[in-house]
Amino acid sequence: MRIFINGFGRIGRTVLRQIFADPSEEFEIVGINDIAPSETCAYLLRYDSVFGPFPQNVGVGKQRLTIGKHDIPFTALADIANIDLSGVDIVFECTG
Repeated sequence: MRIFINGFGRIGRTVLRQIFADPSEEFEIVGINDIAPSETCAYLLRYDSVFGPFPQNVGVGKQRLTIGKHDIPFTALADIANIDLSGVDIVFECTG
């Protein structure tokens, strides 16, 4: 199942944590979109004040978040209509 997360605040990060919590599941995060800078999103995922530190390495690349061994495309667009979602099975709308 190919998943796209739109909004990477509390809800979007929690969705990602749940997907990464059970690697036996057949889920693949194929993109994340949030208007905040990717560096801020990576920091908030890595050092969560409620759930604690993320158990895998979290990094930032050019239009990418690297989480463990996964390289996930990251966009910062205000309008999701401007994102190509072809090939995505589920879009989690997490902008609140």
